[in-house]
Amino acid sequence: MDPKLLAQYVLSDQCKFYNTSPELKEALMSARTDMDEQTYTDIFQNADFSSEQLEKGATEFPESFSYEDQGVIIVSIPVAHALGDFALIEYTPETK
Repeated sequence: MDPKLLAQYVLSDQCKFYNTSPELKEALMSARTDMDEQTYTDIFQNADFSSEQLEKGATEFPESFSYEDQGVIIVSIPVAHALGDFALIEYTPETK
């Protein structure tokens, strides 16, 4: 998964949130633009725990985690505490 392409997707109108109510989706669509493309790219470059981080004995949790669910990649992004601290984005690379 290319961090820069994922950042561009998060900031695009095609961005889909995973398992959210219509009201929350509206608030998240607005909140996602609180960060710019470079900030999201940096977050995604350091997402999850890489083997390098584990070897170094990482003590801080990454700002973003990802997993796959039947071919769809689910990625978390940080959001304001009032919106739940994180939001889940659906991303399908072959359609982007």
